[in-house]
Amino acid sequence: MIRRLIPLVALILSSSAMAQVGIGTKKAASSAQLDVVALKKGVLLPRVKLNNSTDFKPIEGDKIESLLVYHTGNTELVAGFYYWKSDAWTPLLSGDTYIDRKNYSFTIAGNPTKNGEESLVVTDNQNHSVYLAVSEIANNTTFVTNLVENQEFITKLGDNIEFINHITNNNEFIENIINELKGKYGNVNYNPTTNKFVYYDVQGVEHEIDWSALNTTNVSFTLVNDQLVVTDSDNNAIRLDVAEIANNTTFVTNLVENQEFITKLGDNIEFI
Repeated sequence: MIRRLIPLVALILSSSAMAQVGIGTKKAASSAQLDVVALKKGVLLPRVKLNNSTDFKPIEGDKIESLLVYHTGNTELVAGFYYWKSDAWTPLLSGDTYIDRKNYSFTIAGNPTKNGEESLVVTDNQNHSVYLAVSEIANNTTFVTNLVENQEFITKLGDNIEFINHITNNNEFIENIINELKGKYGNVNYNPTTNKFVYYDVQGVEHEIDWSALNTTNVSFTLVNDQLVVTDSDNNAIRLDVAEIANNTTFVTNLVENQEFITKLGDNIEFI
């Protein structure tokens, strides 16, 4: 008889160990493993003093994600609820811990953590800065998508001539311009002494390319596969890699003086 009772008791105890738990209620909600019901009392979670955001101590045991504690506060972390995720303590946001930061300034400067790499520095009103390499800005789809939704950023960036000047200034870009202009002017070259683009006629005579004349026929500016496509009224198109529109002062100077170019470019939301 005892031999028959022992398995039965073991089965009952194991079922009880796996059952839902209800505190303050006879039956726990079907979707809850633990259901606490009270009208005048709350639940106190473990109150501990964390060392910093990456140190699991003083918690002991397995580092299981979603582990929740209340940190009592120190100089490293403000007091509040934290949960363990991706090898770090992540704070639960609340009205006290969330700060609505706004972009405050946009400047060009070297990134001190990357050997002075030329970067766009975005600083918020809490004096926190983010460094973005100028050479990589146009290649990050997520970054660009978020920026085009930030009107304050667009306005400030558009007013920053220093940034625009940095957007167009290297030999590869000049070579790309030359290659594109060959289709219209034939033999094209760049004169580093005069900082002018020139072409040669059938007699070999050098002529300066008139940028204003070239631009006044532009009718559309579109972005196709990370290239700015400039199409004129004769349906001729010039393709410029967005990542390379960065470092030619002469080119930028002529463009900013061309009101039609500025107007059409400013009206092209896709490009912006």
